[in-house]
Amino acid sequence: MQKITPLSPKIISEKIAASLDQLVKINGLSIRACNGHINFYTAATQISPNKDSHTATSSQESATGRKGCSLRNSSVHPQGKRRRLEIHLKRSSFDPEEFALYRRYQINVHNDTPDDVSESSYRTFLVDTPLLPVQPSGDDRVPPCGFGSFHQQYVIDGHLVAVGVIDILPKCLSSKYFFWDPDFAFLSLGKYSALQEIGWVKENEIYCPSLQYYYLGYYIHSCSKMRYKAAYRPSELLCPLRYQWIPFELAKPLLDEKSYIMCFLQNGESSQPLVSGNVMEVQDDGNSNDVLIDDDDKMIEPELESSDDDCLEAFGQASAEIENGDVSDILIG
Repeated sequence: MQKITPLSPKIISEKIAASLDQLVKINGLSIRACNGHINFYTAATQISPNKDSHTATSSQESATGRKGCSLRNSSVHPQGKRRRLEIHLKRSSFDPEEFALYRRYQINVHNDTPDDVSESSYRTFLVDTPLLPVQPSGDDRVPPCGFGSFHQQYVIDGHLVAVGVIDILPKCLSSKYFFWDPDFAFLSLGKYSALQEIGWVKENEIYCPSLQYYYLGYYIHSCSKMRYKAAYRPSELLCPLRYQWIPFELAKPLLDEKSYIMCFLQNGESSQPLVSGNVMEVQDDGNSNDVLIDDDDKMIEPELESSDDDCLEAFGQASAEIENGDVSDILIG
């Protein structure tokens, strides 16, 4: 009896590509198998392997923090026209072009009225910062770009299409807000920027070992517009009463059953949760600077386009239940 050797995806894709080669040529196409995948090309878009380029261009500060250099990605557009993406990291400051983009974004995406989007409110919200800038020190205590508040610009073919407002801190990159050109909504720039920021943390941990985390702001489990934050893994939630970080995969089943819980890890180890009857009270002073944002302020999904009032209502219910003592105290460990 002959032993049958299992076919790998690579071999299967090559065989399929070979059998379809003549058929696709009749329709003006070509076919190529690559690592188990099959790619179809028109005459206008056919490219050779490794033709996509990554070049450097002049910039104030790059996405990795090195002055005078910004990563610029060149790729081929389906119609054959090259598009060039540049990412620039610069200190927080007022930029008229950024404000014009922010104003357009707020009016078209969040349905703000023009009167609601003023230069002064923009400055207060996304330009002014209480953080004092810390310059690079030349050692492993500060990344090459320094610490402080920054604006990360995404530029396609010289056109500003998105801006990420971030704080770079000794232990984390805190993503505060993200706004984009409504004409480029199809690119899901919120998702792309989150992955870029995560990559930035990984790259700069080499220069500053304490820089290890990516922070997306506060989270309300019952608010669907915030669920995207847990899509990046591994994730942790900070218990607002005990100030201890809890792995999301442990907190999720508890939050699915009850909207508001207090939890902590015993001896820093996680296992099955235990429930005790202790209740703590917390008062909401109403002075939080946190701002509720749509999904593609990091990302936007059609089924999640509910109003900001949904999240505000959920947050209000959370405060009321905690004040009334209706909250579970969860011991994990």
